[in-house]
Amino acid sequence: MERHLWDVIQGIPPVTRTYLGVSFAFCSLVGCGQFSNNPSDWGLSFAKIFKYGQVYRLFTSIMYDGALRWELPFTWLRVGSVMTFLERKYENAWSFVWLIVLMALSNYVAAYFLLNCTDNTLLNAHFMFAVYYLSVRRFPNGDHVMMGLVTIKAKYILIMLYLFSFYSVWYFIAGYQGSLDGCVGILAGHLVFLGYDLVPPLFNGINVLQPIWEWTFVKRVFMPMKTLLLSTGLFAHADQVVLVQLDDDGVEGPVEVPVAVATGFELGNDDGLALRDLGGEEAVEE
Repeated sequence: MERHLWDVIQGIPPVTRTYLGVSFAFCSLVGCGQFSNNPSDWGLSFAKIFKYGQVYRLFTSIMYDGALRWELPFTWLRVGSVMTFLERKYENAWSFVWLIVLMALSNYVAAYFLLNCTDNTLLNAHFMFAVYYLSVRRFPNGDHVMMGLVTIKAKYILIMLYLFSFYSVWYFIAGYQGSLDGCVGILAGHLVFLGYDLVPPLFNGINVLQPIWEWTFVKRVFMPMKTLLLSTGLFAHADQVVLVQLDDDGVEGPVEVPVAVATGFELGNDDGLALRDLGGEEAVEE
């Protein structure tokens, strides 16, 4: 059973696994009395962030979901299934990290305008709504496994999110301030979807929300440096190979050599440098 559980953990994508692990560890330490169990000490408060320098609230507000309780594992299971579904759509883990950062920032902005963030607001639930919303908007025909038991089409989850949003707004209009909290995550997810997916086609593909390392200027400045570092083999992955032109009359054309052992070879300037994984997908091409 222990080995099976470890295999399940190892099967979770790295970013999702890190998020769930940090959240579990932090909630456990709070439950054991190592940290304060007062939620107001970990919620989002712009006044305390800028006045007292409590920057950690930016992280704890989206990771802390209260003290350990019986329903918390089910929450992590639900969150893990959706984040795993979304992360597996990205070939680069850092691109998914950037998406997580954008959703967190979007939650902060939405919470600032819709919620009283001087009241130490926990945004964990809102952040999860943003992840749900963005995943189903980007991949409406994808299959979500809910609680590890039921497979649901993403488009149906989107309908449920919209119904929940309309219900919350109606409840808010009726005079119940707290019920608006559920709309923050949906609004935050839509802001990211709007800026990342809908707006760029209207401006000739210009996407100001794309990762910094994908900007043309950054690529032109740092790509030669990255190519040089990768050619040394010091930062190579085990599944990467480099195309090199061997100085041997008996060898025609470039030869695939593991990057980690390619340091001693002379790279052919005519053929250039190409890195790819063994699956055949090009990662860098000069």
